[in-house]
Amino acid sequence: FEGPRLLGARAHHARADVRRRWQAYAHVRSELARYFGLIAAINVGLGVVTAAAMAWLGLPNALLWGSVAALLNFIPYVGPAVTLVLLSAAALLAFDGLSQVAAVALTFITITTLEGQLVQPWLVGRRARVSPLLVFLAIWVGGWVWGVLGMVLAAPLLVAATALRNALSTVAAANEVGA
Repeated sequence: FEGPRLLGARAHHARADVRRRWQAYAHVRSELARYFGLIAAINVGLGVVTAAAMAWLGLPNALLWGSVAALLNFIPYVGPAVTLVLLSAAALLAFDGLSQVAAVALTFITITTLEGQLVQPWLVGRRARVSPLLVFLAIWVGGWVWGVLGMVLAAPLLVAATALRNALSTVAAANEVGA
């Protein structure tokens, strides 16, 4: 009678399948943690560059403005826009000429454009092994569909979907080998 041996084999395969699915879950969680760590590092870099640029331009409290830029940059598009308004207001209060105010605004626009359009998509795309264009399009479509919340969630969802696809393809391959 093959029943007990067949049930034991099925139980073994079920345990192996559960183990592989937990490994897939752990892989997705790990990739998301790496993604958020990378975004934090990029934002700190943006803050350092902003603080250095504002100090070079002579804007008082440059470290404060760098910190504000780093923190608000976690909110795509809206955060840098708010930072630009705050920097422009601070420059209006600190400087006599409009040319210095324009220099502060244009410098920050240049920094955030480089960060948002080149540095972040390239690094995130490299980390998640997806095209930087795909990262940019995901943020754009997320914003179009769900507004600011969609822009915030688009890249992490893309990273999670990519990691899940990779992990599940590994599970499927393991199931084919084990079957």
